Amino acid sequence: MTQQWIRQSQLLIQSDNLTIDLSNLQFQFTTSAAIIGTPKVINIKIFNVAPSTIQQILNEGLVIILNAGYNGNISTIFTGQIRQVTQGKENGVDSFITIRATDGDSFFKDGFVSMTVAAGSTPNSRLYSMAESIGVDVNYSTLDDKTKLPFGRTYYGKMKDHIRTLSAQANCDWFLEDGKINVVERGSYFNQEVIVINASTGMIGLPTQTIDGIHVKTLLNPGIKQGCAIELNNASIQALQQNFSNSEAAQWSLTTSPISPNGIYKVIAISHDGDNRGQKWYSDIICYAITGNLTPGQLKFSLGLPQ
Repeated sequence: MTQQWIRQSQLLIQSDNLTIDLSNLQFQFTTSAAIIGTPKVINIKIFNVAPSTIQQILNEGLVIILNAGYNGNISTIFTGQIRQVTQGKENGVDSFITIRATDGDSFFKDGFVSMTVAAGSTPNSRLYSMAESIGVDVNYSTLDDKTKLPFGRTYYGKMKDHIRTLSAQANCDWFLEDGKINVVERGSYFNQEVIVINASTGMIGLPTQTIDGIHVKTLLNPGIKQGCAIELNNASIQALQQNFSNSEAAQWSLTTSPISPNGIYKVIAISHDGDNRGQKWYSDIICYAITGNLTPGQLKFSLGLPQ
């Protein structure tokens, strides 16, 4: 097991012309990501930044990179395009800037395709062709590479909409990670490694069954990504109590995230919450058994994400 003490972090802001290292300043951050085709987001508050540095960020800062974890286990938990920078004072003495950024900002805003594919194309080849046409890489895809289209087809419009259609038809979910497209079948995982979560590996409190999924909190773990697999001890999960006055048994079974028979769950949403000089250093996870009935639409509604 990797040690989970001696916290480490690195905060960089980059453009084509320079790299600004803010790692030595105090900063607080919250990231959020899910497997439902919405942007991964970071909100970060950085204290006592020099005025000249703020001006550099305002003039040239394009990309923000946050690496976090522990000594021997630090990796990127966010990289994306800066959307907004604001300034303020916290207590009359300490100044701060807040940065809001999204992973794949240009993809979601400007990813427009206008192309035709020939007869014989597969769902997977169409995904790669569209991605290539707008200069975006595909990192991982479980789309079918055997079923061939009997006729040609034209794609026109936002690529995110076409990926949503391709994924839904193939019973898959999709997301961007580090600007790259990932499409994962709902009955499989992003990778084959299963991350064990228990008290010895940093779990805080006990997992809780909810309508959204199984909620579990851990010490910040940069290795946990949306779409990956985790293992929980089912005996530790606090079951959701049924409200018999409002739901019948059939409705209960359809709307409640089930307990996995083998304790393996798929991460559908994760947020990292940290302060490099404070107490916060956590990962909050929502996961479900791949045999469950939870859909991306239900998750969007429960998390308050854009439809």
